Amino acid sequence: MADPNNNNGKDRMIVTLTVGELEDSVEAAVSRALAKQQPEKLLFTVPEAAQLLNCSAYSLGERVREGKVPYHRPGWQIHFTKDDIKTITEAGSVPKKT
Repeated sequence: MADPNNNNGKDRMIVTLTVGELEDSVEAAVSRALAKQQPEKLLFTVPEAAQLLNCSAYSLGERVREGKVPYHRPGWQIHFTKDDIKTITEAGSVPKKT
């Protein structure tokens, strides 16, 4: 049992909570942390993908028009998945930024 006269800080009680209060406090803290968390990005625009690939958006767009890189077109916009970006990186098919 902890010595109540011990002032080293390790065994001192700083608050008194019931189990229910502790559960509520932990649940609230977890909820706040999850609310701040951003969902994982699934699709990247041409400028975003170009930045990740360290090339210009123009160069990446040219590769799309030439059919040299994988991409997705949900609607009229061109997007890239993480797998598309990985494939492009592994193939080395995007020239360096000039």
